[in-house]
Amino acid sequence: MNPPLRILTYTGFSAHGVERPYAKVADALAQGDFHAAKVKKLQHVTYGKLYRARLNDTDRLLFSLVRHQDETALLMLEVIRHHNYAGSRFLRGAEVLSDKIQDADLQEACKDAVPLRYLPETRTNIH
Repeated sequence: MNPPLRILTYTGFSAHGVERPYAKVADALAQGDFHAAKVKKLQHVTYGKLYRARLNDTDRLLFSLVRHQDETALLMLEVIRHHNYAGSRFLRGAEVLSDKIQDADLQEACKDAVPLRYLPETRTNIH
């Protein structure tokens, strides 16, 4: 079994109003259980490899994976409310078509993780 993935949050990240589902999904993601978190890979995104996890019927968690040397971590970017992908600051107005969203695989996602020059040991907030 792989060690849990560390959870980092982007500066300004807020799970206000969806704290319980966020905690459940974040725990599943940290354990590498993409199936339980219902993770999908977003296609045709102009800014890096982005994924979304289902928080509830209408809200989604947008995240990425980052890597420094041998460590891969989850970077929580934002909560997308009511499927409003167009309003996402990270998707930059990109259209997200439901027929283009594919299931994500942990091994592939880790392989595609964005490399970082530095990953803080104690801080969990990144900007």
